[in-house]
Amino acid sequence: TMAPDQLIHGVELRYALFGLDMRARNEIRRLWPTIAPRLDKAVDDLLDATARLPRISAIVTENRESMKRLELAHLHALLNGDLDGGYLESCRRTVAQETALGLDARIRSTAANYVLRAAVDALAAKHRFSPAKVAEGTKLISQALAFDVSNAMMLHREAMENATDTRRAAIEEAIADFAAAIGDVMRAINEASTSLTGTCASIRSSASSTANG
Repeated sequence: TMAPDQLIHGVELRYALFGLDMRARNEIRRLWPTIAPRLDKAVDDLLDATARLPRISAIVTENRESMKRLELAHLHALLNGDLDGGYLESCRRTVAQETALGLDARIRSTAANYVLRAAVDALAAKHRFSPAKVAEGTKLISQALAFDVSNAMMLHREAMENATDTRRAAIEEAIADFAAAIGDVMRAINEASTSLTGTCASIRSSASSTANG
């Protein structure tokens, strides 16, 4: 089993940054049954909205069902657990699939916005006469979502850096291959030039001998 920081670099610091100690994580898990019924519509609303964005419209339209399954599974891991290894692995998986589709960290931030609105509506409906409970639940969910967005941003940046390194290595290899090919061509030209010089000398010598004869 990998340590949290091995799954997502710096995650231990983010637990502290977003106030996600064990008490907070337990409270978030207790909120799950209240919020879960609202998430299906929240994800549909998210996909409807992002399908209207010019740059990613085709991606969302063509992959809508798989994106919905991915999003719902990740939200389950985020809000129905201890934000431990299972969540961290889900975060890595989700970002990897988003990156493969051509999406960046903005999709996680946008998703968080839709989920938070759905969560507030769910909490408000359950605690109509207790604004304090609505406020407390909203804070906890916002902490978890901010934590998730921060992790996703780091992983998307990591994926981008890895892709850049891969491209750089490919370019350097291509340059090395090109240099080797050019070297072979230059050697062939030099050999041909030497041969041609010798042939020209022979022709001149033969012509001179004929003229003197």
